[in-house]
Amino acid sequence: MSTTASCPAGFYGPNCTDPCPQNCADGICTNGICKGCAPGWKGFKCDKACDFGSYGKDCKRFCSYQCSIGSCDAVSGACTGGCIDGFKPPNCEDVCDEGFYGNNCTSRCSSHCVDKTCDKVVGSCSCEPGYIGDTCNDACQTGFHGANCTETCSSNCLNQSCNNVNGNCLECPPGKIGNLCDQACPQFKFGKGCTESCSTNCGGDKSCNSADGGCLSPCVDGYQSSTCQKECAPNTFGAGCQSNCSQYCKTEPDPASTLATVTVSPFKICHNVDGRCLAGCQSGYEGETCLIASPSSNTASAGVIAGPIIAIIILLIVAVIGFLFWKKRKSKTENVFGNGRATHNLEAVRTTGLQSKAPDNSRGQKKKPTYIIDPMPSPGDVTYPNRADNGNKTSIQATDLKEYVRTHNKTFFEEQFKKIPANASATTCDGLSVENKHKNRYKNIIAYDHSRVHLKTNVDKNQGDYINASFIKSYKNDEKFIASQGPNKLIIADFVRMLWEYKVDKVVMLTNLMEEGKQKCEQYWPDDHEVEIGEFKVKLKSTDTLADFVIRKLEISKPGESSHFCTQFHFTCWPDKGVPPTSWSLVDFEQRVSLFPTQSPVVVHCSAGVGRSGTFIALHNLIGQAKETGCMDFYNTVVKLRQDRVNMVQTVEQYMFLHEAALVAVICLDTTVHASGIQDKLRHLESKTSSGQTFFEKEFKAVCDICADSRDTTDDEGSGGSIFSLYINSKSAGNKVKNRFSNILPKDKCRPFLQIELKDQGDYINAVTVPSFTKSKDQFITQLPLPTTVNDFWRLVSQNSATLIIAFELDMKDNDTTIGSYLPASKSEPLHCGSVDIRSGPVTKCSCWDEQTLYLTIIKKKKPKAQSSIANIEEQTVTHLQFKGTVINTQKLLEFILYSRSHISRKTGRVVYTCRNGADFSGLACVLSLLLDRMDHDHSITVPLVVGAIKSIRPQVIPTLEQYKTVYSLLKLYSESDRVYYNLGSTLKKGKINPAYEPTDKEDTNIYVNSRV
Repeated sequence: MSTTASCPAGFYGPNCTDPCPQNCADGICTNGICKGCAPGWKGFKCDKACDFGSYGKDCKRFCSYQCSIGSCDAVSGACTGGCIDGFKPPNCEDVCDEGFYGNNCTSRCSSHCVDKTCDKVVGSCSCEPGYIGDTCNDACQTGFHGANCTETCSSNCLNQSCNNVNGNCLECPPGKIGNLCDQACPQFKFGKGCTESCSTNCGGDKSCNSADGGCLSPCVDGYQSSTCQKECAPNTFGAGCQSNCSQYCKTEPDPASTLATVTVSPFKICHNVDGRCLAGCQSGYEGETCLIASPSSNTASAGVIAGPIIAIIILLIVAVIGFLFWKKRKSKTENVFGNGRATHNLEAVRTTGLQSKAPDNSRGQKKKPTYIIDPMPSPGDVTYPNRADNGNKTSIQATDLKEYVRTHNKTFFEEQFKKIPANASATTCDGLSVENKHKNRYKNIIAYDHSRVHLKTNVDKNQGDYINASFIKSYKNDEKFIASQGPNKLIIADFVRMLWEYKVDKVVMLTNLMEEGKQKCEQYWPDDHEVEIGEFKVKLKSTDTLADFVIRKLEISKPGESSHFCTQFHFTCWPDKGVPPTSWSLVDFEQRVSLFPTQSPVVVHCSAGVGRSGTFIALHNLIGQAKETGCMDFYNTVVKLRQDRVNMVQTVEQYMFLHEAALVAVICLDTTVHASGIQDKLRHLESKTSSGQTFFEKEFKAVCDICADSRDTTDDEGSGGSIFSLYINSKSAGNKVKNRFSNILPKDKCRPFLQIELKDQGDYINAVTVPSFTKSKDQFITQLPLPTTVNDFWRLVSQNSATLIIAFELDMKDNDTTIGSYLPASKSEPLHCGSVDIRSGPVTKCSCWDEQTLYLTIIKKKKPKAQSSIANIEEQTVTHLQFKGTVINTQKLLEFILYSRSHISRKTGRVVYTCRNGADFSGLACVLSLLLDRMDHDHSITVPLVVGAIKSIRPQVIPTLEQYKTVYSLLKLYSESDRVYYNLGSTLKKGKINPAYEPTDKEDTNIYVNSRV
């Protein structure tokens, strides 16, 4: 029998004359059986082509999963239909080279992608400043620039157009120069590019308006018009062209004069500067101005002079009588029609709704609101709409505010903001004096003389009366506020002296001590115990730290006198010249400030005491207007503030934010309820409005409307950017697969960013960061992990030191394959998730929930300069609480929430709420926990304020009216329990609650050792 060893390649048999099958590898066979097949063939005789999807020797290799149609060349493995997007031909096993993407890697990443790299599939990338869109090919829209096109061009730019990358203005309006058009023209220059010179005929110092060249001082004699370029009219002369040429000037030149040879139309009677008659005098008069009668003509001319004078006197008498008669008739007309424009002003009264109550629309028809915005009133006309006959053209009904904000775009508010006048007549002599100017934090923010706060002067102690602080009026025109700069080292003693001398009970602080590395305010209270400031001692009595603000009780004492107490309300999340991240927190803060009664002025300060301070005071005044009159006048409110302090409400962003905050405040009016009054509140909410809907429906709809994404989806003609701009990362191709539902996504500004620990990891997870009652970013709401996002889920938990997971709908896992297994199967089988290992500890099963202790071992990434080769390993213990069932039972849910709160109060770590869609059950539990915290702390609650704050982050939280009613029902049940349930970590009382928490399957009987008394 022949073997391959004795026959040459390609033959076999006794005499090596039988040819081997054609496709034997290397032509070698034994007894006609191939030892192996050439690429593309299989079978004993290698006579069968590879099946679909396989290739290579003996067809043992499989075509790449990235082949577009699943098949490939049987020999080489090259995909026959090309690659799916993101992979390189021919075999489609390697991803595209850096800088390329798409079908067969033929598309190049945008040159505007960061590092010129992009997603290998669709080309999406992080954009360089100045560009936006999935592939970063779109330059910022007009008016925006910078990273993600979120920076607005300077309002000084012409048409607010600027370079999309660096923000430099493309063109400046007349009168401005510089990259940001923030520099005025040099003196004596004006116009576009400051290329034109002021007229030499301008009076005074010859300076002019930098925009249009209008002279700042009256024209020199003989010239008129705003630019003083026009000579006086032919028969006038002198200052302001107010003098008439002498009537005895010749009115035409002497034919023999050289003037007659010059064509002048009309003829110039006298010189425009000094009034001398150019053609000489009429007969009988002499002198340059022809006002001197010739001696020979005095007698003859007397009659000629007397006649015109008598006629002029008669005409003047008739004119005066006519004027008085006209004025009397006009006055009568205005008594009926306002200012003589009867139709316009009557419509203003109707549309601005200055009556104390909105008109009853008994038929329930929706009336489209109308607004009268222009013309703007002058500063001297500023009043607040506290009488029904006011007629302010900028006042709107509070009930129309939502529609007003929705239908007016950024350009509208910018234009209105620009029209707010400064107090041009106010002086700042005291603040700029030699002894006081160093007390001002900023050179351009000086207290006006007429409204500044005066301190008591003490020459012996070198104490002057100046401090950069101003009395500010409330909407009722009483001096309710003192707006002050934040104290610096030079005036910190004066600041405390002001609190003492004016017996200030409330201080509202709107700045942090340090911002962006700069000192914004000196600390005028101690961290503990007491501190001496000048002649005073300031003692800290108590501190109450909440999510976005701190409330401090201070005691101020002075030797030999009784102590004075005041409360400081410190808002901690408002950036300088910017706006808070959410209007809900500021409204919550304003409500708390207003709850404390006082008879003394309220001191409000930020750093300069104008931008943030002005916005807060304006919000308070607007809320007061709405409560008393049902109307709000934003424009005149700010005008009024600026009469007493410069730059109150400093930026257009703050002016727009003021509208948003006022809208939140309006829907929260009259919704605060004491714990003991929830039953009465429920009865009211179940009753019906005049339109037939219940107050429940009205309140819930108001919250939903303001939190809906539609408020953020308007285009450039509306008030925001595109909806996609809110969800750029969530909608990117690489992250779409990480979302269970395409309509429940985290907004980019609200999502947590995961740290990248391993190659090919991203920073995205479908989760949002929400505040707890005491910390601003302390909790997460997320979807139950997908099979492909389990590692991301544990990165979220471990990287944020979460110590409690509250899970819903996990028992749906058996029927829902999209829910990944993120818990260890048993104590003996740890779960490995990237750099995190999870081991199971004690498990206790109850009728309503299961509790499981988890032990995490986290391998931390070594720092680049670390010398040790030993990895940094951390341990973390996490409690996992799983609610059973998918149907809400109010009592069982309340018991579960209360039990979870008892864990929260004992732990310092963060909390992760999770359910199938990352909003429905998890959001409800989060909202309820927050409300119960508030009820325990304040003994009262404002449900729309808490629900709205969370819905503004995750709009799908509390998605239905039924869930909204459930919130109130649970609060009622809690309030009626006499605190039977957990009270911020206290234990359950016996015998008053269904023992659903009783363990039914105990692995560790000590797990509930502290849960009952």
